[in-house]
Amino acid sequence: NAKVGDWLDQARRALESAAEPSADHRWADSLTFRPGRRLVGADEIDLAIEVRELYPTDIETPQDVSLSVEVGGATKHKYFLAKVPTQIRFPLTDVPVGDHWLRCTVLIGNRSLVGRQCLISKVERSDDRLASLRDAVQTLAGPASVESATLAYLGRLLSDLRAGQVFETDYPGARLLQEMEEVRGRINQGKTFYDRERPGEYWLRIPVGRGQETVRFFAPRVKDNRSPRPLVVALHGAGASENMFFDSYGNGITKRECERRGWFLVAPRSGGGFGVGGPPNVVGIVDELAKRYPIDTKRVYLVGHSMGAGQVLAISQQSPDRFAGVAALGGGGMIRKPEAFQSLPIFFGMGTDDFLIGSTKRLGDSLKRWNIPRLAFKEYSHVEHMMIVREAIPDVFPFWTSAP
Repeated sequence: NAKVGDWLDQARRALESAAEPSADHRWADSLTFRPGRRLVGADEIDLAIEVRELYPTDIETPQDVSLSVEVGGATKHKYFLAKVPTQIRFPLTDVPVGDHWLRCTVLIGNRSLVGRQCLISKVERSDDRLASLRDAVQTLAGPASVESATLAYLGRLLSDLRAGQVFETDYPGARLLQEMEEVRGRINQGKTFYDRERPGEYWLRIPVGRGQETVRFFAPRVKDNRSPRPLVVALHGAGASENMFFDSYGNGITKRECERRGWFLVAPRSGGGFGVGGPPNVVGIVDELAKRYPIDTKRVYLVGHSMGAGQVLAISQQSPDRFAGVAALGGGGMIRKPEAFQSLPIFFGMGTDDFLIGSTKRLGDSLKRWNIPRLAFKEYSHVEHMMIVREAIPDVFPFWTSAP
């Protein structure tokens, strides 16, 4: 909410400088910039951008304040801000088709104060192409596949993006629309699209049993795309989504560690965001992905944060033979089958400033009493709940790979 935005800005400023920020800087920090839609048609003349305060500051609009807006680092325009809230219109005629970063920078005179950016996508015949894909989804018959389920899922997502819905991450609409059309073509040919021949990063819907799981998946580019490689399954915390381990925790540190090693990464979405309906079907997701990619099913690693840490413990106790190592960060859960960890390495990481440190410590102490052979329990000084993933992940991967 608005107050959280204020606290985050205060924390960021404290980390950046010990000096007290000026009133102008605090006012600029409070601003938010929201484009009317993130997916625009190639025939649209301009894009409406709303400028308003995210939270109140009781500071009057400074003199000589303006907003510099640029797309893709090339097309740039400047607008004077006499008052806030206001709406500006950014011309799109010189913006090429594709996915571009839209960056808004607040200026006082010629001095840059604050910059914000988001992704916008410009596509040819956007409405006609989306309608055609929706029609294609309606004609699909037979059991759902990864391709058909993903086609339907991405169609809804891009329609929402086109309608102006705001998401917690930046979706490359132009790339995804082209991907959907290629997926439709492969479906018509009776072929797969998502397989080892197409490394990259994807948002997928995976049919598992009687349901479907939403995931974000990363397949690294390697010289040998046939040799089996490890997979990391990452479970997010309460109120989050599959995008957290890619975009937010440590600015994507888990993906970078996988990319550096040539490992696969999949982050499932927990039902309802707060785990309503229980954890995702991790074993089913792994099995389906292993049919398409050279995943070493003997080296599947499981990591979770907060609520996801509790899910890690539950899943690993239920199917300990399916994982080569697990990590619970900033959280824990019930240990009902301690024998599951006799052959399963487990890493606990928590910050000393984490509000869950008490329960996590008690859980760690109970595991020590059960003489777990491969147990690591590490505290990180002056680290709170959300920062534990960034701090612990560089220790988690070596712990996993050092296991005998």
